[in-house]
Amino acid sequence: LSALKVYLSVSSGVSVSSGVSVSSGVSVSSGVSVSSGVSVSSGVSVSSGVSVSSGVSVSSGVSVCLLRCDHPVDSAGLFSFMTFHWLTPLASLARRKGQLLLDDIWPVSERESCHANSLRLASLWEDEQRSKGSEASLCSVVWSFCRARLLLSILCLTVTQLAGFSGPAFVVKRLLEYTQQDQSDLGYGLLLVLGLLTTELVRSWSLALTWALNYRTGSRLRGAILSLAFQKILKLRSVRDKSVGQLVNMCSSDGQRMFEAAAVGSLLAGGPLVAVLGVAYNLFILGPTSLLGSAVFILFYPTMMFSSRLTAFFRRRGVAITDQRVQKMNEILSYIKFIKMFAWVKAFAQDVRRIRDEERRILEMTGYFQSVTVGVAPIVVVIASVATFSAHMLLGYDLTAAQAFTVVTVFNAMTFALKVTPFSVKSLSEASVAMERFKVRSYLLCYFLSYLLPPMTWF
Repeated sequence: LSALKVYLSVSSGVSVSSGVSVSSGVSVSSGVSVSSGVSVSSGVSVSSGVSVSSGVSVSSGVSVCLLRCDHPVDSAGLFSFMTFHWLTPLASLARRKGQLLLDDIWPVSERESCHANSLRLASLWEDEQRSKGSEASLCSVVWSFCRARLLLSILCLTVTQLAGFSGPAFVVKRLLEYTQQDQSDLGYGLLLVLGLLTTELVRSWSLALTWALNYRTGSRLRGAILSLAFQKILKLRSVRDKSVGQLVNMCSSDGQRMFEAAAVGSLLAGGPLVAVLGVAYNLFILGPTSLLGSAVFILFYPTMMFSSRLTAFFRRRGVAITDQRVQKMNEILSYIKFIKMFAWVKAFAQDVRRIRDEERRILEMTGYFQSVTVGVAPIVVVIASVATFSAHMLLGYDLTAAQAFTVVTVFNAMTFALKVTPFSVKSLSEASVAMERFKVRSYLLCYFLSYLLPPMTWF
């Protein structure tokens, strides 16, 4: 430093590079980054989170305040982002204080902000409107908005599935064969254990990276689509045939459906890959009898597709009934004085009870189908194993311990895809209904952004 005079107060976390001239009476708080060539005179107060670049001169009496803190996730490296190590300061603070308050949480990252993501989504929607007109698809716009991150997430999920399959298929089989040998080789055994540890580390880390990418993608999508919908609602002169209940339900429920689709929907892509690998490997280990157990897994996917259609059907009916209930409750609250005056309480109560009973019946039907789907997934491995081993032994084939445990572990590796399939199918089916509702309210969005709002710079 060329000059560092008295009465200088520099707090923790401040980075001051070479060539910086800092005069007396300067107060620099935590999180400030001051680069080379900066001249800061006396009486200057620089708050946390401020970055002062090279060649900047700040005179006396100037206060540089915090506009937006840089979120730690934006500067996190690969392993920090993958293992969520950037949350360690927050976890340490929670451990020291015993609780976390809202002021302790970092502000939302600029990359997850509604403003930046809504501008990008609006630009994509405008391009879709210009190219396809009234046949514009909101699904394709959402896919373009999330495509790069979802493809990267699917790639990480592929690594997860390959690592999760390689451990049971190759390492566990050789480890079981190693335990049956008369003469032990310590080096070979340690190598097998190290290989099993490596595959599990790769599987867990790549899966954590998949979830980290999906959650950020879901946050961006929800913020973008709700921001545009909310801006349009505020600017429209009349909602015409759309009730307040429908608009409230769209901003509260449908936005969460879009987040869940982006967070969980991409996990469906790992199912076919691990199914093909499992069928091929079990066929190599046991022969044709393994096809019986593999057929149990394969037949489970059409069941998921059927459940998806039923879930989407009941979801559409449930959303319509929910809109009616919210609209009716808003009418009652708005005109409660007239209802009391004319003694219409029982009539309106019966109407609300009738709508609520219909809504509950639809929710129960949806819950029944989802419970059957979720409940069948854990026992698929048991059914497939029993069917495979029974057929193998009845046909007179030998079954060794290495073969049996290897097949079971491969089936367990295939179970992950089956466990996430119901949730992925549910989220995608509900998101398709939500996008239809958003699209109905978005036909005038291009005109609204082009003529009613001030000019914007798309990025």
